[in-house]
Amino acid sequence: MAEFEVNARGFVGTYAGTNGKSLEIASKHDVLRALITVGYRDLINLSSDGWRVLTNRLFTAIANSIFISRRNRLLSVRRSYYNRDSSEIAGSTYWLGMAFTKLIAERKLQIPWLIHLDRLVMDGVVQLAPDRDHVVPNLVEIWQV
Repeated sequence: MAEFEVNARGFVGTYAGTNGKSLEIASKHDVLRALITVGYRDLINLSSDGWRVLTNRLFTAIANSIFISRRNRLLSVRRSYYNRDSSEIAGSTYWLGMAFTKLIAERKLQIPWLIHLDRLVMDGVVQLAPDRDHVVPNLVEIWQV
């Protein structure tokens, strides 16, 4: 287990207490699990895309988790992370950012599953307003009404 720093800001209402800096504890296993499951609403949904998509996600998760190491008591990226082409670093940055977003949502907001908003739009579950000048989130929480 190791720590990672969270700097949250801009939360209001129920989540206002989340704002500020804190240290969260996670293992490499936690990061790997988050890399695999981020963007899906549950384990059934994760497997519903078929074995090719699931295999791709597993290999993506493994390929990106190898760059996470424990330095002193903090989680950090290995030096080898930066010894790659900028497009490779960009892909890893995206996936690791999504994984840590999921971990933070689980621990600080008690939101266990985040789904990609684009997927909900493609499935016809969500329709975005025509004014796309505003910021649209990448991940959203799913809840039953």
